[in-house]
Amino acid sequence: MLKNPELNQISEPVITSLDQVNAEWLNQILNNNGVLGNSEITNFSVEHSGSTNAHIAQLRIEYNAVDESLPRKLLLKMCKNENDFVKDSEVNYYSRDYFNLENSPIPKCYDAQFSKDTGAYHILMEDLSETHHKDVEPTLEYGKAVADALAILHSYGWGDKMQFLGQEMLNETKVEQYINHALPGLEPMLSATGGKLDNTSKDIIRDIFDRFPKKMMERIQDPQGFTVVHGDTNPGNILYPNSGLDQTYLLDRQPFNWSLTTNLGVSDLSYMMVPYWDSHQRQKLEMPILKQYHHQLLQHGILNYSWEQLWDDYKLSAMQGVCIAADWCVKEDELEEMRWLWTLELQRTLQTYFDLDVAKLLE
Repeated sequence: MLKNPELNQISEPVITSLDQVNAEWLNQILNNNGVLGNSEITNFSVEHSGSTNAHIAQLRIEYNAVDESLPRKLLLKMCKNENDFVKDSEVNYYSRDYFNLENSPIPKCYDAQFSKDTGAYHILMEDLSETHHKDVEPTLEYGKAVADALAILHSYGWGDKMQFLGQEMLNETKVEQYINHALPGLEPMLSATGGKLDNTSKDIIRDIFDRFPKKMMERIQDPQGFTVVHGDTNPGNILYPNSGLDQTYLLDRQPFNWSLTTNLGVSDLSYMMVPYWDSHQRQKLEMPILKQYHHQLLQHGILNYSWEQLWDDYKLSAMQGVCIAADWCVKEDELEEMRWLWTLELQRTLQTYFDLDVAKLLE
């Protein structure tokens, strides 16, 4: 983490192009973080990598001294004002919100700057590509490791503590905003499924879409179980150690303006498993992973949240999958381009609905 959690508030220029990056700038950043000591960066090289919502560059660093403690590879993430994101959320995620969190499941950040004028920002962080990887095939060990990481993150912003992260309890207005964003995609999505879904299944999906927000409105009357969530625990945002022994990290908290930034904590686990895992994998692994998450919450001092409530909250959160799928279908171009993904998300959510007998919960 940054040596100074207020660094991102200093009026420093936002890096929007690699032309702005030089050894002098890197030396200043690492020196501000107390990393360099008597060493100095003499040279660096750049490799590019793609990202859905940003430009990412891998920096390979050379020093004038041999010191194994010095970072040899850094990642520079640059985001322009091109998407409907809460622009400062990711900067705060890496540099401020969890600065004091012990064993934080967030990669070390050396610099993060956000421009209120343009909405652009950059983040300079450690590169963990040699020790960790993304898009991991689900296993029990993997799921438990993510559950551990989420329990650390969630317990820090649980309940009343979410205000210290600049957030507030989920309310009816935010639920309505979230649903109303995805709603225009519902009928185009169902129409686009063609004969792959029968009319009964389509009616069930419509019913879920109708009942899910109503049940959420009821659920928010009891704040227990709610926290500041990551909100996008897809496989590409989870860094799992190659050895299985190191820490698991959670990347890229980039909520849209309509996203649920506070939610039931277990929604981050349902988001990981329901839309992205094969249903057979989920059926086999979800219970022990959720048990691990509940156990870890207890270890972190969350004592008034029962297993029974967590299990019901998981089933309710799983139905958010219909909104996730419908969101891809709001825009016609995304409906076609992302058909391969939203079709799976919809099918898997529907299978979860039957597997867990969610109909009773939504009554």
